[in-house]
Amino acid sequence: MANNTLFFFTLSNPSHGQELWKVTTEDVASIVADIRPGPEGSEPRMLTALGASLMFTADDGIHGRELWKTNGTAAGTVLVQDLVLGIESADIEQINGFRAVRGADLFFSSYGVGGLELRRSDGTVNGVVHLKDIGPTGSNPSEFVKMGDFTYFVADDGKTGRELWKTDNTEAGTQRVADIIPGATGSSPSNLLVVEATDGNLTLFFEAKDPTKGRELFKLENTANAVPICISDITIGAGNASIGNMTAVKGTLHFTAYNGAGNGDRIFKVNPERTAVVFTGGDMISANNLIASGSTLFFTQKGINSGPKLCKLENGVTSIIKVFDLIPGGEYPMPQKLTVVGSTLFFTAADAAKGRELWKLESTVNAIPKRISDIIVGPGSSGIDNLTDFNGVLHFTASSGESTGDRVFKTNAIRTSVAAVGGNMSNADNLMAAGLRLFFTQSPQAGAPQLCKLENNITTVLKTFDLRLDGQSSIPQSSRLLATKFSLPQRMLKMDANSGNRTAQPQSWSVIFGMV
Repeated sequence: MANNTLFFFTLSNPSHGQELWKVTTEDVASIVADIRPGPEGSEPRMLTALGASLMFTADDGIHGRELWKTNGTAAGTVLVQDLVLGIESADIEQINGFRAVRGADLFFSSYGVGGLELRRSDGTVNGVVHLKDIGPTGSNPSEFVKMGDFTYFVADDGKTGRELWKTDNTEAGTQRVADIIPGATGSSPSNLLVVEATDGNLTLFFEAKDPTKGRELFKLENTANAVPICISDITIGAGNASIGNMTAVKGTLHFTAYNGAGNGDRIFKVNPERTAVVFTGGDMISANNLIASGSTLFFTQKGINSGPKLCKLENGVTSIIKVFDLIPGGEYPMPQKLTVVGSTLFFTAADAAKGRELWKLESTVNAIPKRISDIIVGPGSSGIDNLTDFNGVLHFTASSGESTGDRVFKTNAIRTSVAAVGGNMSNADNLMAAGLRLFFTQSPQAGAPQLCKLENNITTVLKTFDLRLDGQSSIPQSSRLLATKFSLPQRMLKMDANSGNRTAQPQSWSVIFGMV
């Protein structure tokens, strides 16, 4: 959560079509603005916070799909700029990847002057800046991340192929970082990730194609005139390492990759000097599902002549926490949906007696995994989903076998069992925590879909949406938590997005939902 604002989208309603909605602190749900009057709707997408405004794309039927903003009121919902004049659309891309990249500025790629190029908005009407003509007909920028004073991205200038670029918000400061593969081929960087080491140093890691080594791991330090350096040759020669699961563990990048040994992916990490990568954790078989909790890295492995394994990696040593028995004629019991809440690891796994249910692993010494639910008694699986940290307590959706479908459950105070919460509900879905409230949707078997909140274990229906005449669903869908504040003062808990600490602060907030 960031600055106490939650965003949803709704598929449609028969009066307004797909439009932007909000829920105030008084629990009043209303349409923000009818941007495209009538049943078609403007289909808001790419909802993104920028200071005190919500930025998004919409099509008003006159200007095509362009950049819009709102302060949460109809009067404050305006077209930012018609980048491609007339009914043609700008085809704005990647906005949701730029959230808070540079604080007060929004980066995106769109058509307009120079073709599909890099643009910046400070949120003011007609304030979009075309930073630079990178390519002769457009450079298709993507993969934006911020490190230090620069925003890094991938673009094609028409001469060197897709390579790593950076910008400091100026035309002169928008430059290609390096031509990793000389010539027009391009190294096609991907999976850009900035990792902060324990000493505070920032390093940008990414996967790219090396001229002789294939697709391997590169790094770029946050120093003046730094150049990208390939620091791995995991699959010796021109083969690709298939790098994935990039995860920071106490400031050190860990990831999975394939070295051609035949047993699938294993885990690697970057050395302390960030000059090379090394094996870690010993031999493995198809390592996957990496998730960090403090200095511990949890992951899964497939088994050979045995069931899958839940494992942990600490100080370079792998420990097998549990081997899950194969289920004859049943589903593969591999642990899934690994989620850390506080210092407890939760996940789903299957066994022959109880089906796929919720398990937990505490952080205590010699702790063993324990199944803590049997929601559908016996071997039936309860379809656990939407695992959500709600003020330090795991909440999720599951089916209890009733005809009304999924409902909301939570773990008890000592995390030894689960219980349904919030009373009767039908087909609960799309859980999203915001301060002291857990928002979700439900679809009654007979009746219209609803947006609801769970507060103090009590469910309140905030809005019932009209059924569409064409039979399609109009249920709201969860999007993301974004940093937008509006003019409705309310004291609530603010979640710090970096540390996860909750501090009581007076904030202004609203709940917005629209299509992404």
